[in-house]
Amino acid sequence: MKIVVANTVTLNGGDAAILFGLHKTVRAAFGDVELVVYDSQPEVAKRYYPDFEFRQLMWESISGPFKNLRRNRALDKMESGVVVGALEDAVADYASADLVMSTGGTYLVEHYDLSHRWLDFAGAMQSGTPLVLFTQSLGPFEDQANITRVKRVFSASPLVLLRDGRSKKHLVEHGVDEGHLHVQADCVFALAEPETLETAKSRKLADTGRKAAISVRAWSHFKGRTKEEGMAAYKDSIAACAKWLVGEGFEVVFLSTCQGIPEYWTNDAETAYEIEALLDEETRKHVSVDDGFRDPVELSRQYGEFDLVIATRMHAAILALIGGTPVFPVAYEFKTKELFERLGVSEFTQDIDTISPEGATSDLAQMVGSIDSLRGPLMDAVAAEHESALSVAQLLQDVVE
Repeated sequence: MKIVVANTVTLNGGDAAILFGLHKTVRAAFGDVELVVYDSQPEVAKRYYPDFEFRQLMWESISGPFKNLRRNRALDKMESGVVVGALEDAVADYASADLVMSTGGTYLVEHYDLSHRWLDFAGAMQSGTPLVLFTQSLGPFEDQANITRVKRVFSASPLVLLRDGRSKKHLVEHGVDEGHLHVQADCVFALAEPETLETAKSRKLADTGRKAAISVRAWSHFKGRTKEEGMAAYKDSIAACAKWLVGEGFEVVFLSTCQGIPEYWTNDAETAYEIEALLDEETRKHVSVDDGFRDPVELSRQYGEFDLVIATRMHAAILALIGGTPVFPVAYEFKTKELFERLGVSEFTQDIDTISPEGATSDLAQMVGSIDSLRGPLMDAVAAEHESALSVAQLLQDVVE
């Protein structure tokens, strides 16, 4: 069986984790498969993830002078039923597959330019191969052109997998039939090992040798704050949390999903170093920045060695959870709030738009104080997400049948 995976940005560590989870899920459904991954930087991705076969995203295949104009013209032509010459090979590749799967994640939200996503969907629809939308969060949609495309693409798909009820609502309100919409756990939960989760339930926070990891990121889409105001409040809040943890006997390590790959456009370690610089000299003795690269499985194992992870990146949170470590989340999009509501620990979630040093440290203190009692129910909830993620295998089999 051949499966094409589209819309990937594997140099983003969260997207890489999704690819790993997707691969495990399709193998559970179909056994050994030929997986062809269309990526924004395929040559670089291949160096970091040599076990996958990468090819160039359709949007990036159109280059040369006036490339953005040519790309948008190609989108218009492809949506009208004309296969653009530069994309013929990709469409033929899609047509030779048994399934085209648009990767999971959060990329259909309107503070991003969606043109390259729509071009890929148009190519998939031209190929005639069934298009599955993998576990993702999306919307809301206000632009009429996007709404028209959402209805066309999502109505044509035989299977749409969503990570939360809010995303489902965003589709239904624009006329997409909910019969083929399924709310399932993020596919990265498929990577969990039940034995690890069971063992983690009985762990206790020791009086000495405590360790906490922090995942941070740069962000610019604040509501009610300018980018400068928002990032200042966010960095001050994380710095306050780090200082509080050190005061409670923790060694603190900044460790995130998007780091250690110089070819990628952002590096979470840069934000980590900026936050570290805000700390006083005594606190910095117990704080370090780990800026190296790890694949998702390695990173999850690393997170599993900590007592607590403060996670801004949602997939850093999930990798920590499947490693058996409780998470204090900072939500920059609704997907994180929805996830921790599902897990039953939403009371500790920090909103990046309103975060403050006082509020964050107060909530962190409450979580650490109750960490031993919440660990068991939390790991049970993670195990349920693991089962939900793996149950997608049956839904995929149904599509093929």
